[in-house]
Amino acid sequence: MKKAVLSVLAAAALSTGWPAPAQCIGYLIPKGAQLWKEGDGDDQRPGERPEYLPAVHRRGLNPGAGVKLRKGFNLSWQGGCRVEDAEQNKKTKRVLLVLLDERTENFEEAWAVPSELLTFKYDYPGNDQDGPMNVAAIRKAADLALDEIRFKTLKRPEIENQRVFKASFDATWTALIETMSTQQWQVEKIDKGSGVVTTKPANDKSGSTMTCATNTDERTAVFLDVFAKAVAGGERVTINATFRATRDQKSILCYSNGTLEKEFLDGIAKSLGGSKPAKKLRPSKH
Repeated sequence: MKKAVLSVLAAAALSTGWPAPAQCIGYLIPKGAQLWKEGDGDDQRPGERPEYLPAVHRRGLNPGAGVKLRKGFNLSWQGGCRVEDAEQNKKTKRVLLVLLDERTENFEEAWAVPSELLTFKYDYPGNDQDGPMNVAAIRKAADLALDEIRFKTLKRPEIENQRVFKASFDATWTALIETMSTQQWQVEKIDKGSGVVTTKPANDKSGSTMTCATNTDERTAVFLDVFAKAVAGGERVTINATFRATRDQKSILCYSNGTLEKEFLDGIAKSLGGSKPAKKLRPSKH
């Protein structure tokens, strides 16, 4: 995987006894990256870990006086969270990291080679961001960086978004409008002459109708563009779903998982009296 710096917007640094660094750097450790118990030893750190494990320099955590982040692990603040502030072994080029693995009771340490890792930026830990609050802020920054990775690899699902029904245009149009009413879609625009209906946005708080690279806020909405057109063998109905989804007040891309389209097309078939598709159309990638 191409090494890249995944950036997350950093908030302005709060005043402390240490000069504020230009940026704080955390790491995402890919599953295939090697970890060692010692900076210059041959013993590798065993055990399974997630696809990307967040980590940070020991000096980049601010636990506050006497605050234990997890059982048995107490960090001291040393005023640095840049790459050059990390504890390094010059011989092996390894750096010492604190592994922020949610699956374990304690935060453990391990040595890693920076060139095998991805980096992300996180907010400078000021006086009012100590201990668990600081760790939570770093985790959030790591999650947003992971979202960027997932967006690049997210593929649009193959779904059935159109069918051809053996019926007249008027019958198909009537079934389409009846289905829209039964499923309680509100119409934004309708034009029987061109066979087009556009719905108003509808709430989808559960996100059950879409595929996204990340979790979304609860203000997710979806609207449909429905097209009816005469083709050989009957009337073809095509449904295109568009989603408005956000996370942390930022728009994110989501694809339909085919649930809405199937329910709508099944509704038309039911309204037409169980009419079967004239032919099986290939799954759509659009």
